[in-house]
Amino acid sequence: MLGLRLEHFMRKRLLLWLTIIGLNALAVKYATRAYISLSKPQPQITEANVAKIGIGMSRREVEKLLGCPPGTYVNEGSKFRLRLGGILFHEMMWFGDDCAVEVWFGDDGKVTGKRLLPQFYID
Repeated sequence: MLGLRLEHFMRKRLLLWLTIIGLNALAVKYATRAYISLSKPQPQITEANVAKIGIGMSRREVEKLLGCPPGTYVNEGSKFRLRLGGILFHEMMWFGDDCAVEVWFGDDGKVTGKRLLPQFYID
């Protein structure tokens, strides 16, 4: 009789530990997803911020202002096309949901020009 009770107690204890381990694994999984999501650049590619880009700014200053390095930062489902002019050297581009910007840098790494890019959405 004592052996049966001990076996029952051990099964309950094992089930409890497996549940705790499973819940911890889920917590780690979701905490990792949250951390990755929050550590991604939060781009601020807006017309207002593009207007703040000034001649003589460094690439680092532009990245700080726009909240990210050059690249495409649009939410899934956003479809737009850009009307682009000629290709220029030292050109970097930022694409956001609200607007896009071309920024040109000189050999010294400082801004020499910028252009807010017109865009239109495709349904």
